[in-house]
Amino acid sequence: GKLKDFAKRFERAPLLSSNVVDLKNQPVFKPYEIFERKGIKIGVIGATVKFKSKVIDFEILEPSQTIGPIVTELRPRVDVLILLSHQGYLDNLKLAEKFPQIDLVISGHSHILTPERSSNSKKSFVVEAGEFGRQVGAVVLVVNRSTKAIVRRESSFWNVESQVGKPDHKINLMVEAAYKKWAPDA
Repeated sequence: GKLKDFAKRFERAPLLSSNVVDLKNQPVFKPYEIFERKGIKIGVIGATVKFKSKVIDFEILEPSQTIGPIVTELRPRVDVLILLSHQGYLDNLKLAEKFPQIDLVISGHSHILTPERSSNSKKSFVVEAGEFGRQVGAVVLVVNRSTKAIVRRESSFWNVESQVGKPDHKINLMVEAAYKKWAPDA
């Protein structure tokens, strides 16, 4: 409906969200996508923070309800499983703990900058790159070619705010208007 049409006008990347559903409980966006890069199958699941909206043609379900069945479906089909989650950082840590089959959680919404780190652990890795494009982050997943298992995870972040200059006033007004219309409680 209206939400999907609005989002498609402004976004060219795949729109993923496992927990935004229409009034018939059908996904508004694709819940996940599978990509293949250099023989490695990568599953990417999308999740959106639950909030109340004045828009009445969709509902946002609790992400932990919708992610579980998708993880069960995708994990056997992919080598790497990533969750793109626009939720609070602490909520994403809980999701990573609840679903250890997820290799990487790319977090948003809290606007925190997680520390740079590296890990050989098989435990989920949760990262967030600050706020409003002031930092740029990179995550490296080192995959063993024969076993197709992740053997190392690394994250790095760079502050770019001082190089960007002042925020664009027109873009700030557009963002504020979109929040008022689509997510007044966010």
